Amino acid sequence: MKKTNYLLGVLTIISALTFSACSDSDDDGNNVEVVNGKTDDGTFTRSTLTGVVKNNDGSVLSGVTIKNGTQSTTTDANGVFSFDEVKKVNGRIVLQLSKSGYIDIVRTTTETDEAFLQITMLNEYENTTNSTFNTGSTSKLSLTDWSDFSTSMAVELPENYKVASNGASYSGEVNAKMTYLDPDEENFGTSMPGSDLAAVRTDGSDAQLVSYGMVKVELTGSNGEQLQLADGETATVTFSIPSTLADNTPATIPLWSFNEETGLWEEEGEATLKNGVYVGEVKHFSWWNLDCPYTRANLNITVKNSNGKVLPYIKVDVDGQRTLYTKSDGTCSCYIPAGVDFDITIHSEDYGNYTPEIKETVNAVSAGTNKDVEIVLPAISTISGKVTNKGSGSKIVSIFMSYNNKYTDKVISDIFGKYSITAPYGYTGPATIYAKTADGQTVSKKIEITDKDQTVNFEIDSESSAASGGSIVVTDKNGDKCTFTLKDIELSLSNGVSIMDTLLSVTAIYMDADPTSFSREMLTLTIRNYNKSVSKYSGAELVYMVEGNSTGFTEVWAEKADVSISVSGDKYTFKVANSPCDFRGQGVEYSEDAEYNVTAEICAPLNVIAHSVENAKQSDKLFPSFMPYISGESFKALVIDKCGFLSSGGCAYYQNTSLTKTDYDNLVAAATKSLGKAVETDEPEENTDWDNTYSSYFFKDGKLIGITYDPDYQPNGYQYYDTDLIDTDGIITVFAFEGFTLDYTLLFDDEMYYSKKRMLKARK
Repeated sequence: MKKTNYLLGVLTIISALTFSACSDSDDDGNNVEVVNGKTDDGTFTRSTLTGVVKNNDGSVLSGVTIKNGTQSTTTDANGVFSFDEVKKVNGRIVLQLSKSGYIDIVRTTTETDEAFLQITMLNEYENTTNSTFNTGSTSKLSLTDWSDFSTSMAVELPENYKVASNGASYSGEVNAKMTYLDPDEENFGTSMPGSDLAAVRTDGSDAQLVSYGMVKVELTGSNGEQLQLADGETATVTFSIPSTLADNTPATIPLWSFNEETGLWEEEGEATLKNGVYVGEVKHFSWWNLDCPYTRANLNITVKNSNGKVLPYIKVDVDGQRTLYTKSDGTCSCYIPAGVDFDITIHSEDYGNYTPEIKETVNAVSAGTNKDVEIVLPAISTISGKVTNKGSGSKIVSIFMSYNNKYTDKVISDIFGKYSITAPYGYTGPATIYAKTADGQTVSKKIEITDKDQTVNFEIDSESSAASGGSIVVTDKNGDKCTFTLKDIELSLSNGVSIMDTLLSVTAIYMDADPTSFSREMLTLTIRNYNKSVSKYSGAELVYMVEGNSTGFTEVWAEKADVSISVSGDKYTFKVANSPCDFRGQGVEYSEDAEYNVTAEICAPLNVIAHSVENAKQSDKLFPSFMPYISGESFKALVIDKCGFLSSGGCAYYQNTSLTKTDYDNLVAAATKSLGKAVETDEPEENTDWDNTYSSYFFKDGKLIGITYDPDYQPNGYQYYDTDLIDTDGIITVFAFEGFTLDYTLLFDDEMYYSKKRMLKARK
């Protein structure tokens, strides 16, 4: 299937027309102040503790639960969390993070003044190795290094186990799951437990570690109970040697288990070098760490530019094993192993993509001493400012810029809304700066990047974000219930509330397409006679599906549900009253005679509002000025009224079947003249008779054009993206978006297209 067909589906199904960061887009200048040449002289102050949580591909994670003592919070749409007060254990702040589908992690810090953490949570489907076996037999978990086909980590499990909660002997099926952290990996410093490699030796003395790798094994029984090795049993762990530490291979290295209460590593055994790997035995499972222990020294870092200006909130990499952020005064500090040479690096991508990248080598430091290091970076202009919020939500926003068809990395403002972002190194010219709020809205302003600092202040109207996507409850005729808890419905390419004319649709799709751990969760709720002045509806359609290697297939389908709607700002809550439904899954086969009812509560953000226009003409001027047209032809139009990822735009559907590829080629030529060479093209594959579509896409300076020609189009015929609600398809489709802020390459996603196609079939 052609990748570009997915984009066409996104543009033509209102239930699929959902994009990230939807709000009133590029404003009229009233909400953003730009003062060229002036540096914000305010003091940047963070809350007691602020952080951002990302997954291992760099995307932010919302809906992560973070606990500190008895208090708890969740990350917002920017992946951000904050605590005004924190509990310490022996001088250390201990945070416990969890999110469905990700590996739980405990992070610690001793910093309280302006503390900021970046934490990486690993997707459990991509970063775990699994095995299922029965007690009385052994099993082995291993991970292959595909660069040389060697084994990077292995765990050999014994025969006997006990229930962790009460110590009772366990007999039956054992499910084992292994996670390995490699010190050679880029995210090692932000994804490991603890974060600072602080440790306690068997004699009670403090130690600072250098890690050769970490492993976690989780054991569960057939009913989900947590298991541990039986008394007297041991497991064998085998660590490969990281390439970054290949020149330091002592005969033995201690093993350390992680104490999740204190956030410290505790010495417990050792591993021996055998045939180029380290082999040891453990008596229980938590996180285990293979580390050389050292006495401690203190490292104090100051980061400035060549003009002597201190640089706040710069990411600092200490030897690939610790990640720090400078405070408002440009300083950061940490413990380091004494007697060991190490490197301090400011990576290019963390400071405006500057070049050449600066790496400072620090010679071994004596135990108990302080080492002061000053890093001097090239002078790059900054854009700074503050955010004020008219709503009840947070002032913490994600700030990023687009320039020359590129995007900067995001920075996070402090709890008071103050931020500072580095301009792209070596670039001057037009740019757009964006502020994305905690509830997913985005405001933006065009600026001119020069060699001088600027101040850009934002005014937002953001409410507190919902903490949950809701739930779906199916009840059978005997009163037995089956409850499905929905993930947070986050603003994204496919998720959210879409409104076109009188059609309202909620869509949420979550996928892991890895064939070894395939899982997919999909939801649609459709109201066909929507009127914003009406809060209750009958005859709504609800479809919910879950499928995967471990979950099998489950489907809930209510064709005529009763729904009530409440709206707060751009947040919608849908309550489905007790309504008849079809149900199958979890061992339940579909039957027309079965009796099931469904109730649901669904919380989702608004993504887009649009309206259709019949028999539109070029002279109607419905679209941006760079929109190409077929001269003299009328078309069906889809005009976007509100959406945060663009300032204006829509789609034209030409349904005259006498149009030919020549008309398509002429449109492509016009788009090329406006925006330059196409960034994506697609043509029919040879020897295929089921997809003869041509597509071309263009992008420049936030302007996006897409053109598709489908010679097999038949008016009112079935299309992959047909909704049976409005005939928004044609032999030639053209769209134009202005002020487009998404990464357009994300639009060409085969897996998402297949999922939407399957959802539409289910809805039919």
